[in-house]
Amino acid sequence: MPVASVVSNKQVKLINAVFGAEETSFRTGRARYSFHKSGKGVVFKISAKDEVALKAAHNAVNNALNIIQQMESLN
Repeated sequence: MPVASVVSNKQVKLINAVFGAEETSFRTGRARYSFHKSGKGVVFKISAKDEVALKAAHNAVNNALNIIQQMESLN
């Protein structure tokens, strides 16, 4: 089972609020993620049944983190 990690050190409270309300598995059921606070950041663990699902899930998490970062720059 392919696994990847993503670490973010920005807006920990906002990330917890956004991802805490979401489902932790994707619609297809081929990938899922978990996250936890680690030090001053948040660590995401993404696991999938295959590499294509892993890439899609990784991109989805990164896209959401990018939106949070863009929102931060507007303030």
